[in-house]
Amino acid sequence: MATRCNPASAMCLADDWAEVGCSDIRIADRDGIPHSPASFRAKLPLRKRIERRRLGLWTS
Repeated sequence: MATRCNPASAMCLADDWAEVGCSDIRIADRDGIPHSPASFRAKLPLRKRIERRRLGLWTS
């Protein structure tokens, strides 16, 4: 178990653990709700902006 304040840092740590064979990795959001790394990554704000831009939905 490790604590990270930055969501991107939490993702990097989860990726490192997955590379060395750890399974059932969970990342808790600010509300303490656990997510799988894929689910957590999909909810990151930067990821959402990148996807909107890629789909041509960027408005600013």
